[in-house]
Amino acid sequence: MTEAIAISQEEAITKLPGTLELVNRKNTCIMTQRPPTSLARDVDNEEFPRAVKNGSKLNFWPLHEIEIMNAAKAAGKSRSEIRELVKELEAARKRLFDSLMKKYKVVA
Repeated sequence: MTEAIAISQEEAITKLPGTLELVNRKNTCIMTQRPPTSLARDVDNEEFPRAVKNGSKLNFWPLHEIEIMNAAKAAGKSRSEIRELVKELEAARKRLFDSLMKKYKVVA
């Protein structure tokens, strides 16, 4: 039987080149105070950014996106404002990832 290993939130964050920090699903749920099913529903409803896929089953979110979404919700942004913010965040992420792929000469 495998023994469970407790890790800190900092250890659950994966760093990419350029200091982009990615947070796993479990810690994203903790940070947003949303259970996994609600987080998935928010993503389906375009009220939370889609995950960054790492392999077939692993999902991560950029830390800054989680923080921005939490701030927007705390500020009382409407559902339509949240959806617009999600579009902006996903577009910015695509530009960032495209830039990183070009910088490190990664062929898609």
